[in-house]
Amino acid sequence: MANETMHAQDEVTSAVAADELALWVVASGIQKRITKANLLGGSMTGSGVLATGGFTLTVPATGTAALLGTAQAFSALKTFSAGLAATKMKFLASQSINDDAVFILTPATTIGVLFVTNTGNMHTTSGFVAWRAVATTRCAIIAQVSTVIEATTGILTGTTGTDTKVTVSAHSDGNLYIENRTGAAITLRYFLLESDLP
Repeated sequence: MANETMHAQDEVTSAVAADELALWVVASGIQKRITKANLLGGSMTGSGVLATGGFTLTVPATGTAALLGTAQAFSALKTFSAGLAATKMKFLASQSINDDAVFILTPATTIGVLFVTNTGNMHTTSGFVAWRAVATTRCAIIAQVSTVIEATTGILTGTTGTDTKVTVSAHSDGNLYIENRTGAAITLRYFLLESDLP
């Protein structure tokens, strides 16, 4: 019987788990066969390309890695270049606000939660505020370490809220207003959890 090369065989474009491949075992110097299932040790379907770039993708036994049809760039802080479908996270940022002045923040969505803290007095001025900046506005304190932060709705101008307080307000223009009336300039750090939900 004449020898045949691999190129002489019919080509297939897919293989099931039980299909077998020829395998040369270097240690024993003989040829054996192995099933696709045993070779992969799991299941890979579809015709996409998995390019690891020399890095390792680890999927936990209780989890699933889903590939999104959107390019993502990850920063050292583990932020996403493209926001999540239901919730967007805008991580820690810093803003200085003079006394009797207001900082206007424009979120990417109309509903969410704001965490804000005064870097100079974190023990007195730190809290979470839930907001909705649409026609029917909502703004409420979820939790805070004291009573320095207040929540309201409408436009703040710098002297609208209570004196000695930091006031957070949601308005129907889609903006959040953070007003400083503490009696001195402050530096706030904040992050947003923004939701696409109605």
